[in-house]
Amino acid sequence: MDFFINNAVAIVSVISVGVLIYVLVNWSKMPFVQRMVGLQFFFVCCHIFEELHFPGGFTELVHHKLGFELTNPHFGEMVLAITVLVMSIPPLFMRRPVFLALVPMILGFVELIGHGSGIWVYDMPYPYTPGLATSIFLLAPVSVITIRYMLKNKMVRARDFLFAFLLMFAGVGIGQQLVIANAGQDYGKFLGNVRKSFFGS
Repeated sequence: MDFFINNAVAIVSVISVGVLIYVLVNWSKMPFVQRMVGLQFFFVCCHIFEELHFPGGFTELVHHKLGFELTNPHFGEMVLAITVLVMSIPPLFMRRPVFLALVPMILGFVELIGHGSGIWVYDMPYPYTPGLATSIFLLAPVSVITIRYMLKNKMVRARDFLFAFLLMFAGVGIGQQLVIANAGQDYGKFLGNVRKSFFGS
């Protein structure tokens, strides 16, 4: 268990490489949406690598803004890795329900908005936050192409987008609560600190 906690991101990254190889080998046999989900899974792992390792790291920006420190950063990475797996693996092998495939695509837009707005939120001295490059050049393009295809072929309805949003934010919210609880903090108080840090008292 300790090995998994300490190496969760690396393990998921290796899985994503295996998925990428699987998708490329079976490209002509796979439905278009499942191909894109497989690519997005790999790109999300590239995105996580950029977030964690490029100058300073996005997590450090957030913690500095909130004055919040994790007692065990690896636990947060494990929760992140599990969340990515839950969002990516089911739609890769299941064509129904269709809203499952929308989850990683909506995530692509959310990451782009989050990292783009982070330039101003975190008072960056340059137009970049760790994770922005992969959001622009990898995640967002796959999201646009896939959602456009799904809409053009009438594969999704408004309720599918609603279900996908709810599922994505539920997963992120649960993961966030687990990380905050592991750090020994009250989640309600944490959200209050977020509001004060970003919007004032």
